[in-house]
Amino acid sequence: MKKSFFFAALAVVAMASCTKNELKVPSTGTGAEITFTTPVLAHHTKSTELDNDAVYPKTASFNVYAYYNSGDSFESSTASTYMDNVKVTYNSSINDDTPGSGAWAPEHNYYWPKQGVLTFYAYSPSELVGDKSATAADGIKVENHEVRMTLDEQQDFLYATRAEAKKATTVGTNTTYDGVDIQFNHALAVVKFTAATKDVYSPTTTIKIKKIEIQDINDKGTFEQKAEASSAIWSDQTGSNDYVAYDNTFDLSTPLSTSPATVGETVIVLPQNFTASTQKLYIEYFIKTDADGSQALIQTAELDFHNATALADNNKWEMGKRYTYNIVIGLDKIYFAPSVTNWDDITVDNINVK
Repeated sequence: MKKSFFFAALAVVAMASCTKNELKVPSTGTGAEITFTTPVLAHHTKSTELDNDAVYPKTASFNVYAYYNSGDSFESSTASTYMDNVKVTYNSSINDDTPGSGAWAPEHNYYWPKQGVLTFYAYSPSELVGDKSATAADGIKVENHEVRMTLDEQQDFLYATRAEAKKATTVGTNTTYDGVDIQFNHALAVVKFTAATKDVYSPTTTIKIKKIEIQDINDKGTFEQKAEASSAIWSDQTGSNDYVAYDNTFDLSTPLSTSPATVGETVIVLPQNFTASTQKLYIEYFIKTDADGSQALIQTAELDFHNATALADNNKWEMGKRYTYNIVIGLDKIYFAPSVTNWDDITVDNINVK
């Protein structure tokens, strides 16, 4: 029996942003309250992965840093902290009259300075794992971030593109609410799977996926925004973890066909470079010959992510990209080659009959 696997990786978009310094409130008094537009996403399914074009959920929260400059432009060298890691939530009781009720605002009111400008950075979720800090020049830094093994506990770590030199709350690109635009980008990568059969094997044979697991994956690292979305980096990737995307019984698994179908859950992973014989894709699948009611056999395959995908020239998972691996299982038919051995001729001599 021959097992045939084909992998196709599809990449999705990326983005960036976040920061910190020290507080100087301008002496000219306060102005209008600072609010934020509903954050624009490039992703949220489950409580982990934020999906393309989805609305940032009102039940979620994010944190912001704001830096003040006395002139009309952002200068990191002279900027002072105005908001230091402040939590922002949706408040339905706020009514700013345009274009509707509700707004994204800090728990305690912050107001626009009468002179000067503010520059903002943000990260999400507020409960993000790791040691968070920021600088006016480089934005957000998160040390000791860990991508959790339990998928329901994973966090889609987002960082916002720098909102630079703002003077007042205005209608932003997201026109649902007035406020400072918060354009979130994905700091992590996403892996998902589809599966299909190479040919039509039914009704005599049923093939089902039993388990999909990615093994020996770095799960800890340090994120640095480096001011611009395109400059964001991960470093110091360490740790080794296994993530189970799917694990089921024969009775509860869905038979595969020649049309690829999604199998299992989406897995959020730390961006990292692949090394030979390290990051593995482990697959278990059932084969059952229904014709004679035989027991389902469990077959296994273990493949390297290194040089095993359509993106093998990259050999890495990158920020903001969603990789879909299409598993195609092919079987060889059993044939028989009958033959018959020749008789061995034996001659018995000298049989005397009297």
